[in-house]
Formats: sequence, C-alpha cells, structure tokens
Amino acid sequence: MAHWLDYSANRLHGTTIKNAGYTGVIRYIDSPTRLATKHTDQNEYRSHLAAGLAVLLVMQTTTTASDGGFSVGRAHARRALAGADHLGYQGPIFFTNDRTTLPNPSAWKSYLDGAASVLGIGRVGAYGFRNAMDVAVGHATYFWQAGRRSDVAPHTHIWQDNNTQVKVGGITCDRNLVLKGIGSVGGFLMSLSDEEQRDLFDRIFGMLRQRYFAKDDEGAVVEVGGDHPGATPATVLDSLDGNFLVNMIEVLDKRVTALEVAGVDVDRLATLLAPAVAKAVNDEFARRQNS
Repeated sequence: MAHWLDYSANRLHGTTIKNAGYTGVIRYIDSPTRLATKHTDQNEYRSHLAAGLAVLLVMQTTTTASDGGFSVGRAHARRALAGADHLGYQGPIFFTNDRTTLPNPSAWKSYLDGAASVLGIGRVGAYGFRNAMDVAVGHATYFWQAGRRSDVAPHTHIWQDNNTQVKVGGITCDRNLVLKGIGSVGGFLMSLSDEEQRDLFDRIFGMLRQRYFAKDDEGAVVEVGGDHPGATPATVLDSLDGNFLVNMIEVLDKRVTALEVAGVDVDRLATLLAPAVAKAVNDEFARRQNS
C-alpha cells in the first residue's frame, strides 16, 4: 500500500518527496489571498504533479472551527474552492475535526453539509478520529482518519499514523497509509505501492512501438520507414502484444461474468473499471512524454 505525507512547517518540492519514497501528499489550502507558510501554492502544487505525485487538499483554520456548523462549513468551502481553482485542482477537499473529542456531532454534520452546499458532497472529505468518521457518514464521501490503526473504520480511505512522524526535506511530516483509492486522484492505483505502479505502467508501455505512416499514391495509409518523406510518427501496440491483450481481456471478461457475489453488479463494476484504467494509462503516458 502507498504512503503519503502531510505537513505544514514549510513547502516541499515534489522531487524531494518522490525521492524519499512517497507517492502522494495531502496539503493545506485556503483562498489565494490568505495563503500562509502551511498552505500549498502554485509552484509547489505544480512540482508535485510534475513529480508524478497524487495530491489531495485539506481546509483547516482551527481545531474547533467545525463547531460553527453549516455557515462556517459553507464559508470554509468557498475559501477552499477559490484556492483549489487558483491551483487548477478539481479533486476532493477535506474538512476537519482535529481533536480526539467530538463535542457536538450535530454541528460537525452541519459543518460538512455546509461544505457540500458549495462543493457538492462528491468532493467533500472528512478528517478526524473514529468518532468523527462515524458521524460523517452520509455527510462526506471520503474519510481520512487519525488515531490508532485498530480503530480505523471500514469506510476510511486514508489512515494518518499518529505514532510515526518522518523527516523529509528538513521538516517533520505525518505519514499516511492509503487504504482505499480515491478515483479523481488515481483511483485503484493509489492502493498500489510506488514500485507496483511503476511495474504496471512499464509493462503496459513496454508493449508500445514507435511506427511511421504515410499515404501512398492512392491515398491509402501505409506503414513506412522513419526517414520517408511525410512520415507521421505514431505510438501503437505491437500486433502480438495486441493479440495478447485481447486474449487477456476475454479471460478477464469470463472471470468477471462468473462472479457470484451478493450485491455486486458486475456490469456496473466493468463500466466503472474500464474508464479508470484507460484514464490512468493515458495520464501516465502523457506525463512520461512531457518528463
């Protein structure tokens, strides 16, 4: 499983984090006019993306701000959205109850509802200890839990290991374990280690071949050498590799069809999985071309 960092003492370049063995970060955000040292900015955010890191954002002013309920949640979400738009970020944003106690469960739910009134519940994440995670169900979509590993809720996506802090780039950081994927920032790939992700992509891109095409005298597209006048380069699957993939898809289709698990809609599963894989491969291919 992948480990991510969160931190507030300073900003870290994406390469520094990547070289330390981490595959993602969770960074503080606020409106562009309120950014302080603990918040990410455009330069840091872009360096994270350039390094291939997954990024999530969190909005927090004080540890007790969520007691303000709906109106405060709405105000915080507006500020967070302004900051996210400034970065070009479109993923989930976490809102916090950063303490072991939950004095007012109703206020916590209302606070998250206020955030959802701005972002939509699909972009709202909740951070806190197990008590806050349980109450947040139905008021947030993503869950980032602090505290003991033994207390982690079944619906939690990310666990913050409060027993382990690490030094990266000269600052103290919290270490987080990704338990479940969050689709807009990597989906199921987030649950793979950095090495496993590289191996997966290397296998896929190892099947690609650089070829060249041009139109013949009759206007038909034919394969030519790279030195042919008017040759257009294209990255394509080798025919043998393509046949291999087709065969593997057929095998996978049969296995999925054979699934008999109560409550699992295999058609829905296939519909969700296919574009997730395609997007992940496309994004990684584009990143490698630009790196």
